[in-house]
Amino acid sequence: MDTVRSISATRSPGSLVSVTLASGERYQVSSARVAELGLAAGDELDVSKLEALRQAHTLDRAEQRLLRLLGTRARSRHELADRLDAWGVEPERGELLLDRLTRAGLLDDEQFARELSEGLQKRGHGSLRARHDMDRLGVSESARSRAVAGHEQADQQIAHDLVIAEFGQPPYDRATARRAAALLVRRGFDEVAITQVLDLDPD
Repeated sequence: MDTVRSISATRSPGSLVSVTLASGERYQVSSARVAELGLAAGDELDVSKLEALRQAHTLDRAEQRLLRLLGTRARSRHELADRLDAWGVEPERGELLLDRLTRAGLLDDEQFARELSEGLQKRGHGSLRARHDMDRLGVSESARSRAVAGHEQADQQIAHDLVIAEFGQPPYDRATARRAAALLVRRGFDEVAITQVLDLDPD
């Protein structure tokens, strides 16, 4: 059994408030969670309510950290699930939190895949690089398929512009063509795009 000594605003961004107990324990939870738990200064907390407060602290702090991550760049659901696991959030509760971010429009793997692909295209990378990065970041096949398909359609033009910028106008001698092909491989273009851009014999 413990008692709520005070409830006060915090200096951290977001809508978290600090709940300080008579034992000296302090928990940061959302103001909505305070209302949900019906907390007020002077309330006595039994074991179950104290545990609910502790779980709320873990979830609400995790949500604030996720929002800060999403504020720097878009993230995949898999990335954020890994973060939650590292922070000690139970998988079931983490899924509920990620679902809430999805409903709020803050987490969307299809949009993430499109933005990732568009960014790589602007920097002169091919669709193989996009697929590799999406695999690494755990984007589902259903979410990435449309983005990768669009990227593949743009591959030849992106590769063409990259080669012209680096090696000038064709035709190229054999040594230059090899260097150009090596560049395109490093940038994540497939064999089809490379042979078309460099007018190579695919055999």
